[in-house]
Amino acid sequence: MTTLTEYLNQQEQQTDINLLCLLRDCSEMCVMTSNLITDGSEFMGRTCQLCSEMCEKCATVCESVPQNQQLADCAALCRHCAEVCKSMGLQAMAYFRRPNLTNLDCITSLR
Repeated sequence: MTTLTEYLNQQEQQTDINLLCLLRDCSEMCVMTSNLITDGSEFMGRTCQLCSEMCEKCATVCESVPQNQQLADCAALCRHCAEVCKSMGLQAMAYFRRPNLTNLDCITSLR
């Protein structure tokens, strides 16, 4: 979100709406992924995989804007986030907090 704000405040360049949307989407995805990791959600693995994909795309687009240090810094952070999320997504089973529900008694006990 910091990069998005900085990019909007730079008056000397034409605003790229696609980049703004991607920055916002990537930021939102990272927050959601962080929350699911913290909660140990069963959906964390798939969310990490999507977050990794979005961060890679965001990094590529940020790198395509020449001579913008804020976007270059953002791209580096996005690449690091993509690596970590990809790794966590592949190891997701170790992060689940929820027990496997294998019978009706387990399900009804959650009420």
